[in-house]
Amino acid sequence: MKQIESNKRSFIKSLLWFCMYYLFFCSFCIDVLGLPSAVSYGIDFILLFILFFSLISRRIYDFSGRYYTIFLMWTGILFASTLAGLFVVYGSPLLYLWGLRNIFRYYILVWACSIFLDLTDIPRMLSYFKMAFVINLVLCTIEYAMGYRGDNIGGMFGTASGCNGYLNLFLIIIVAISMIEYLNKVRSIGELVFILLGSFYMMAIAELKVFVFELAAISILAILHSKYSARDIALVALGIVGIFLGIAMLGYFFENFGFDFFFSGEIFDYLSDRGYTDSGDLNRFNAVPELYRRFLSENVGGMLFGIGLGNASYSDAFSFFNSSFYLTYQDLHYQWFSDALVYIETGAIGLVLFESFFVGVFFACRKLRKNKALWTELPNQAAIETMVQVAGVVALMSIFVSVYNSSLHTDAGYMVYFLLSVPIVIDRQLALKKSPPEHRVRRYKRV
Repeated sequence: MKQIESNKRSFIKSLLWFCMYYLFFCSFCIDVLGLPSAVSYGIDFILLFILFFSLISRRIYDFSGRYYTIFLMWTGILFASTLAGLFVVYGSPLLYLWGLRNIFRYYILVWACSIFLDLTDIPRMLSYFKMAFVINLVLCTIEYAMGYRGDNIGGMFGTASGCNGYLNLFLIIIVAISMIEYLNKVRSIGELVFILLGSFYMMAIAELKVFVFELAAISILAILHSKYSARDIALVALGIVGIFLGIAMLGYFFENFGFDFFFSGEIFDYLSDRGYTDSGDLNRFNAVPELYRRFLSENVGGMLFGIGLGNASYSDAFSFFNSSFYLTYQDLHYQWFSDALVYIETGAIGLVLFESFFVGVFFACRKLRKNKALWTELPNQAAIETMVQVAGVVALMSIFVSVYNSSLHTDAGYMVYFLLSVPIVIDRQLALKKSPPEHRVRRYKRV
């Protein structure tokens, strides 16, 4: 029986890793090589299989680990709030299921990682993202050589319009990893410069203006989330030089977005309330207040629960999942921002819960970092400590990304949630180590 359980766990762990490697080429093959778009739902089906397959595993009924238990409670509260919204607005059950898929697929991934991954998988994540960097660098160059530019360069995330937002999500992760490894004296300054130059190159050809600000934010968070040393000063200097170099490279490929754009005040017009496309639609930073003013301000139920999960959703592949709200108001482009989409569908309660996941992961990572005794118990300490720090930085950056674009609602979001499962996996594995499930079962039987 024990061997069978071990085989199940190993099988599902392999499926989880397959999902992550599936991301390497899925979108690229669809957009560039012409594979059918249904291929993009491969990870959904695998996660659904894992969910049902796991129900016959004993591990699902073991609630070891404080963070894992809190995560389950948080997920239950979020699910209950969406159900309450469904009944308050009398929404469509079909659209509700589609909305459930759009949000909860990431939490199924976190849940599965928490159960089936172990401490040996944490260092493997470092190798995964480093491999993805090389692949992205190659694919972005291929796409640029094929004539794609700006919004249509996404590397392994394809060439569909807006795919550069998904690339931006990846660059946040890989730059956070390289900076924290440098601060932890695991990576040399030469290796860090190589990663930054590669990132600037991809940022420039993909016209990712926002990455200039993200680089500064990641540098500050990396320093705050690490042990203080002389390398902090070097990283600050490198970050400042990097910002100017990044702007210069962006100006080289897109002359309208060089130094004049960033230092003449035009960047603030770009981020102002005029609207994302300057055509009367929502702006990144006024989307939630505008949605409240237009649709929810006179309805207490709407303020709390939104218009119902799925009732503002859409699908490029299946037209029957296009809600009437989307068909009527899609020109507002609320669907281009994760926090706006979450807010209109689930209200203030749903938005607070959605963002609180990132805040919770950040504080969990900080607590793990401060537990000095913990690091003497862990194998491959340097890699695991790095991933805990990276997860904390990316968690806070995810809050900004949820405001800035919708990449957290795409397949690229799987990378982020995969990474953010790190503190839960570590906490649960340590709890299992102190009190294995079979010991608890035997004690229960004696009673």
